[in-house]
Amino acid sequence: MISSKKLQAEGKLSEIKIILGWEINTRSLLISLPEHKAYSWLRDIESIIESGRSNYKFLESLLGRLNHIACILAPMHHFMGCLYRAVYRAKAYKGWTALSPNELQDLGLHADFINLARNGLSLNTFTYRKPTLIYRSDACKFGMGGYNLVSGKAWRWELPLDLCNRTSINSLEFLACLITIWVDTTNSQVQMEDCILSQTDITSAAGWL
Repeated sequence: MISSKKLQAEGKLSEIKIILGWEINTRSLLISLPEHKAYSWLRDIESIIESGRSNYKFLESLLGRLNHIACILAPMHHFMGCLYRAVYRAKAYKGWTALSPNELQDLGLHADFINLARNGLSLNTFTYRKPTLIYRSDACKFGMGGYNLVSGKAWRWELPLDLCNRTSINSLEFLACLITIWVDTTNSQVQMEDCILSQTDITSAAGWL
């Protein structure tokens, strides 16, 4: 049966709706994190940064909230690896752990992501469209490269010996994705309405992009 009270509270016509924990503004076409959630989650991050330590349950809950935001802000996934290690460490050491400087810096960056989500993101960036520019990129431990499938424009860069084995292939894949777009867009007349599809052979790099 339909609840009349719930229908009256949430079923009316409105320009702004809360859907799956996100505030959707159909007039400005923005999706944003509700203010009360942003305020509460920022306070949680501030408390961890101030103390420099946290317990397992608190960190696990915070990671769940950050993953909620990462559904909209995919680049956040790239900066959550250290926090997952902190959760595993806290679980193994009597439920508490001290956070390293890198982990605290990542938390500070996630606070910036929360503020970005609170201010609102354009819904146009989440709609599926036919791509007008298609890029492919790849990387190995010796270098990286990419090309535009539409124009045929390509690039490659061999890593200097002193830079080899300094980071993971995943990171190089991510950099190759960004460089492929940057090389092409800085040397051609790319229009604002263009839809870019960047393809790579590693799922995590695509998620970070």
